[in-house]
Amino acid sequence: MDPLYFQIVDTKRRKSREKTFLILEAVVDCVAVRGIEEMSFDVIGKMVKMERTHITYYFSNRKALIEGAIKYSVALGQEVIINKVGRAKNWEDRLKAVVEGNFEWFDHYPKHKSVTALFFYLCSYDREFRQLQNKIRIGGEERIAASFQSLVEMGKITEKEALKLSRIIQNQAAGILYYYVSTDYPLKLKQLKLRTVEFAVQLVKQAI
Repeated sequence: MDPLYFQIVDTKRRKSREKTFLILEAVVDCVAVRGIEEMSFDVIGKMVKMERTHITYYFSNRKALIEGAIKYSVALGQEVIINKVGRAKNWEDRLKAVVEGNFEWFDHYPKHKSVTALFFYLCSYDREFRQLQNKIRIGGEERIAASFQSLVEMGKITEKEALKLSRIIQNQAAGILYYYVSTDYPLKLKQLKLRTVEFAVQLVKQAI
């Protein structure tokens, strides 16, 4: 599980963890269905049948609530990727798993598209959210670059080339997902996944 997951909850207290997840899932649902303007402690409290004071016990203010929901969403997305990578047998399988995982995240959790779009917006002006996004971006690049480790060890590409390829692939996938969540994109998610995977694999094969 991605380290972000463990920053969201107290993993030693099962009851606390379950209530935290319940709250965060309600925030995701509220953002996706009602919009961020409707998201408040009172609204979330009614959704999870908890008093406002109980919500503030876990999240002290509205920003903390939004940040928690974003981290929760990202952690679930990372879980999808990690599970797929664990079944990979070679560099190509691993690369496909990483790229596919980003798209399958939205397939498994469609409401998370709205949280992701909100995250993009918040990063445009809030330094703390931008730092979180930088951490996620770097982690994504490193995960993609790790797919090429066997190629580096065989001398087919250098560490520098592996990092460059990972950035290009990361940018391609992120850009497509950005337009998918923010526009009426003409292609379905499955089609976008296939095209992005094909682009990534061909890019690496050209390099070696």
